[in-house]
Amino acid sequence: MRSHRIVELTAHEIFDAVRAIRMSRTVCGLKEDEWLLACELSIEEDVSIYDSIYLALAIRRNGVMITSDQRLYDRLSGGRKEHVRLL
Repeated sequence: MRSHRIVELTAHEIFDAVRAIRMSRTVCGLKEDEWLLACELSIEEDVSIYDSIYLALAIRRNGVMITSDQRLYDRLSGGRKEHVRLL
């Protein structure tokens, strides 16, 4: 979160962003089936467990994972890309 290819954030900006996320109550834990899917995705798609957790949440909760990681996007098999939007 510290830097992006377009934007550099200060410590205060990062702190404010994290605080806003926490206050919005959008932070959630994974259910067992979501953890299992994340593990399966990590192995099947050969991506980090970190990335596969977000993808599993998008799949199970009918959402979209937003990323600027072109390499991650390119690695995903076709059907899973429908749950990902590339910045």
